[in-house]
Order: sequence, then structure tokens, then C-alpha cells
Amino acid sequence: MPTPVLSSPIAYGTHPPSHPAPAPPPDGYWNLDQIFAGSSFNAYSKNGRAYLLFEAQAALKQKSHYKAPVDGKVGQGTHKAIVSFQSANGLQPNGQLDSATVAALGLSGMDDKSDWSAPARKRSSRSSSGQSSDGDDDEPNWWRTNVADPFKRAFRR
Repeated sequence: MPTPVLSSPIAYGTHPPSHPAPAPPPDGYWNLDQIFAGSSFNAYSKNGRAYLLFEAQAALKQKSHYKAPVDGKVGQGTHKAIVSFQSANGLQPNGQLDSATVAALGLSGMDDKSDWSAPARKRSSRSSSGQSSDGDDDEPNWWRTNVADPFKRAFRR
């Protein structure tokens, strides 16, 4: 009986890695110019790429991969969310919004939005009483109404 010839040096019972580990970005995340490298979206305007990133963050958040605010800005949270999504979907986990990742997020048909700008973030402010206000005067402060004020009334001297 002839000895079987293996066509690869992989040992029996082991599997080759599905994707080689990519080199990590130097700052822990790709900048806006690097995150779209190798895709047609790299030719978009800076605002168009930021808009696509904004939409990608929203899609990643909807799929429970992204926890930070959706703001269209790169950072470590965005990078980790993209890598997590790519790994979960059998894509190369490189942290970039390449064509395959953008398609998997359902965003491949987006046009360049050169006039887009990120929405202003809603900032909480402190009132003179020290209570946090989110700027929405139509809704009462739930904590104050349901917890703090009744607690104060219960323990008045």
C-alpha cells in the first residue's frame, strides 16, 4: 500500500487559519484616510467618508458591536467594533471599512455626501441646583421627580 502524500504541511486534524492576522494600526485605530484603504470609498470626499463612517457606526451599534456615540469619527471603539463585526461575519478582521465589510453592513450603495457634517452632540449641562439637564424642557427629570424629591420629603425634619 503506497504512503499518502500530503499536499500541505498542516497536521491531520488541524485547520489553517481562515484569515492571516493583519498588522495592527500604529495608533490603535485607522485614521479617516486609512480606514477606507483598498476600497472605492477611499475616493470619496472627506465629508463623504465621515458620513459613511457615521452610517457604519449606526449599523454596528444596531448589530450590538458598537457602544460609543455615533459621531462619524474614528477611534479605538470604532476600530474594535469593526474588527468584532468582521470576525463574526467571516471577513478579514483588519478594522478597515473595505468593500466586503461595507457590503456586509448593507451600506455599499451609498453616495458621496461632500456637504455632510456631523450632527452636534447633545451635551448635558448642570443647573444651579446641581441637577443634570439634557436640555429637553418637555420631559421632567425622571430621577429628581421619582427618587430624589420623594426621598427628601420622606426624611424632612
